[in-house]
Amino acid sequence: MDVTLVAGVDPFSPRASGIRTHVLGLAGALGRLGHDVTIVGTGRLQGELPVWNFVPVTRESRVSSFRFLAALHRKARRIPIHGNVVHAHRADDLTAFASRTDLLARILTVHGLSTKGIAQRHGRVVSSMYLRFEKAAMRLADRVLALDRGTLSSLRSRYPEQSAKFLMGSGGVDLRLFAPMPRSEARRELDLPDRPTVAYLGRLVREKNLPVFMEALDSLPTVQVIVAGEGPLREDVEAWGRRRKLFRFLGRLPHDRVSIALNAANVLALPSLWEAMPSICLESLACGTPVVATQVGGLGEVIRPGTNGLLVDAEPKRFAAALDHVLATSEEMRTESRRSVEGYGWDSVAERLVEIYRQAAA
Repeated sequence: MDVTLVAGVDPFSPRASGIRTHVLGLAGALGRLGHDVTIVGTGRLQGELPVWNFVPVTRESRVSSFRFLAALHRKARRIPIHGNVVHAHRADDLTAFASRTDLLARILTVHGLSTKGIAQRHGRVVSSMYLRFEKAAMRLADRVLALDRGTLSSLRSRYPEQSAKFLMGSGGVDLRLFAPMPRSEARRELDLPDRPTVAYLGRLVREKNLPVFMEALDSLPTVQVIVAGEGPLREDVEAWGRRRKLFRFLGRLPHDRVSIALNAANVLALPSLWEAMPSICLESLACGTPVVATQVGGLGEVIRPGTNGLLVDAEPKRFAAALDHVLATSEEMRTESRRSVEGYGWDSVAERLVEIYRQAAA
């Protein structure tokens, strides 16, 4: 089967993005299963291609969603698809393929409901424009996949006439790359002291609720903290970290180094205001590192309190208490943390997705 994955990401850039991680994991698994996979994204070809092809619609790597969408609409009619299944990862991107009559199926994965975040970042006018694209995409898609049950329920409520095409999708994780290693060895790799450690890895943006993370750890002054990521809140995080004795800012990590940082930690903190199914949660658990997170998105579907982490309200004292508890019990959770995500391996996820492609294309 020929599959075209569409996302406004540069597959050769280490820039943190849950959609980028998702698309690359899926592309690799589909390629290993013998399917012909193309990623339509941004940037330039660098080095040899892995098991997928690459078609950039803009040679710039870091472009806004709007600029990617505009470039995609200009070029979508000429992209060599030849009857592929087109699988987009934003609703507005799928609309660029509305005029293609040579497609077997159009698939959309919804990585959480975007309208709230778009309104906060860009205002109501942009949010209103996105909503119109979203409505068009829901009519156009043959299947719409949600990564968490809350998003699935919301989509069915908002678009009842399209509800038959809405299905549960799945996040995924590379179980070979993300695997347990001795914490002391991981800490040596990062030149860190061998002591209890809390990690945050992700975008440094408002919706990740970093003030709760920082205030919670203010009450745990002897805990080592590592932070990796980029974003507009970087200066705030670094300024806070300079007031701690045990803090390391790792900046933007290459994907193959993320597993080392996760293994160096006793617990991963995810204090987000909203999520769908964050890749970093699955990656952490695959490394045997439990997760303390807020009760948002699909996190409640994978985190089993007391077994592979804890779910807690976004309140600093409660978040601190949860971190403290999991720090003390994280070694006991290692085996179950890994076991809890074994069904999320990308090869298994891709096999299930191929069946959805086939049914949609029939």
